[in-house]
Amino acid sequence: MNELVFKRLLALLQADEALRPGRFLKPAGSKPDDSLFAGMNEEDWTILYRQAVEEGVMALAFDGVLCLPETLHPPKKLKLSWGASLDYVERRYAHFQAVAQELAALFGEHGIRMLVIKGLSLSQYYPVPAHREFGDLDIYLFGKHKQGDQLLKEVGAVPGTNNSYKHTVFTYKGVLIENHAHFIDVINSGKILELDENLLHILEESKEISDASPDEVLFPPPRFTALFFIAHASQHFCINALVLRAFCDWAVFLRTNKDKIDFPTFRETLEKAGLWAFAVGLTVVTGEWIGLPDMPDMGNDSRMEAWLRREKPAYQPYPPCYAKSACGIVVYKLKRFFHIYKRKRTLYGLPLIQFIENSRDSLIYHIKHPKTVSRNKI
Repeated sequence: MNELVFKRLLALLQADEALRPGRFLKPAGSKPDDSLFAGMNEEDWTILYRQAVEEGVMALAFDGVLCLPETLHPPKKLKLSWGASLDYVERRYAHFQAVAQELAALFGEHGIRMLVIKGLSLSQYYPVPAHREFGDLDIYLFGKHKQGDQLLKEVGAVPGTNNSYKHTVFTYKGVLIENHAHFIDVINSGKILELDENLLHILEESKEISDASPDEVLFPPPRFTALFFIAHASQHFCINALVLRAFCDWAVFLRTNKDKIDFPTFRETLEKAGLWAFAVGLTVVTGEWIGLPDMPDMGNDSRMEAWLRREKPAYQPYPPCYAKSACGIVVYKLKRFFHIYKRKRTLYGLPLIQFIENSRDSLIYHIKHPKTVSRNKI
């Protein structure tokens, strides 16, 4: 997106009714800057809407739109379409909640506790939880991963094909479920494996979780979420630019939980995992774009901050594949392979030989199914 579209999108997200950072950055009752939206035509609004969809903030942006004077609203047809999309997101959210409650009850009957991470868990920190969009239901069953897989099959969940050592995938009542054996991609480095074990330890000593009823949908404590979010966001960053939703997540989480985080321990843990620079960069840029409360001094990392900034608004770190020929697609995938390696080397200090070894399963699959090498899909 161009600079102006980016500014408009940020202005909508900074409105009180979207993420409410106004209480930190601006006077109460903060509204978007009207001048950014004056003179917009139907094409301008369509581009802004599509960009909001791509960035995972369509519902949040519409909350901001409703803060504008009615004379600056989108054309009626697009506004109705945008509102219909919001209604779908809200209904889908309610369905995900119902499925989560149903599964927690199912597992609870067999003495298995169910923790929900990522999308549904993060939504609780938003002014309107249903406006935090996500695509799947991520669960953790406290060491009962295989038993959970079996129970899901018994109730009619359809196994997926995109399984890995980290999680298995099912579809149940139209909801994509990822049943996690690990929280993060531990094959990146031994440091990340240690962080994964640290996350489990936090859950094991959490009184809120241990005191919960067996059939309750559990959410992780803030100490877990702070570490897990940084680790998970860094792994998305290795593949491509972070969408704006990630910065919104970090903003609303810190707004609610800043005082619940032991920052010296938070820093020490992330430094051991090699992720402190990423955490600093993400926090600084989130403050600039979305808005944050007064934060403890985390220092700065100008290199990481610059890296995150330059990927918005106009820079796309690795574009989609437009090649048509088999040769062109293979070349694209090889370039992308080394693009991802470069990022993982920067974040984790990952040697090339280890990165290739970690990609072994994918390489073996392509060797067994050579036609997939030239398939235009990633």
